[in-house]
Amino acid sequence: MEQYDLNDDYMEMVIQFGYITMFAVVFPLTPVLALVNNIFEPTVDLTKLTVCKRSHLKLRSTIGAWQTCFEFIAVVAVITNCFLLAIVSTRLDVLIPNRFEAFLQIDTEYGRILVMLVLEHLLLGLKIVLGSVIDDIPPEVREEMAKRLAEKTESNIGKTVELFTHQTKSMAYDKLAHTAEKGIGFF
Repeated sequence: MEQYDLNDDYMEMVIQFGYITMFAVVFPLTPVLALVNNIFEPTVDLTKLTVCKRSHLKLRSTIGAWQTCFEFIAVVAVITNCFLLAIVSTRLDVLIPNRFEAFLQIDTEYGRILVMLVLEHLLLGLKIVLGSVIDDIPPEVREEMAKRLAEKTESNIGKTVELFTHQTKSMAYDKLAHTAEKGIGFF
């Protein structure tokens, strides 16, 4: 029986994300094809999970190094799409205000590369700003996590008190039984 590896699923998602983000300018149908793939993917994964032997997976709060892969691909995708847009596009004049057309000289390679660099810097700057403004964990999820942590802590405190009470009673009964065995006490 084949061993199920979660890293294979992550790798599949990273590759698909890379194709969608880096080459959507060249082949705009890519996101639609990815959507069709993602409609059937749960069925394939379910089959994989029922047929393959699953190893015990550790619970983690993040996706770890895969997050870095996704962020790297997002940056490369901005650069790739800007480059493809600047080199291949015949309609760059739509992106540039009229007052900059004379300065950028869109018809030359230098002008196209300059447009690419300006657009790329603007988009990467926007990505950084949005990344710092938008919280990684939505407020509703953060509240739910805090509530569950409080419940867990309360439960653990209750179990600790119960265990302490049980141990104290047990020690008291042991002492009373020991005293009764020696014939000392109230008997």
